Amino acid sequence: MTNTIEDDFLKKYGKILYTGEYALLKNDALKYIELLKNKKFILGGDLYVEKDGELCPDAANWFIEPESHTIEDSIIKSQEFIKQFNESKNLFFVFVLKKDKS
Repeated sequence: MTNTIEDDFLKKYGKILYTGEYALLKNDALKYIELLKNKKFILGGDLYVEKDGELCPDAANWFIEPESHTIEDSIIKSQEFIKQFNESKNLFFVFVLKKDKS
């Protein structure tokens, strides 16, 4: 399986979690969303806060139902959620993407 541009972006700019997922700072998260436009449905995501060098889940998150929304709706909702937070070196965003049908 070859890496996509999106995968390469996560590996370059993301901070890996104990789950194997990648967390991105605000500006990088917004750039990542741009890479996903017209390609992937963003189901939602979670906010993580870095405390003492460790990324910890915060209560803040977002979710959108794929059955009643478009990829564009998922992009807009994700951008709106992330933009409500001030830029910070200790706030990270993790995305959950809809899996492609195999």
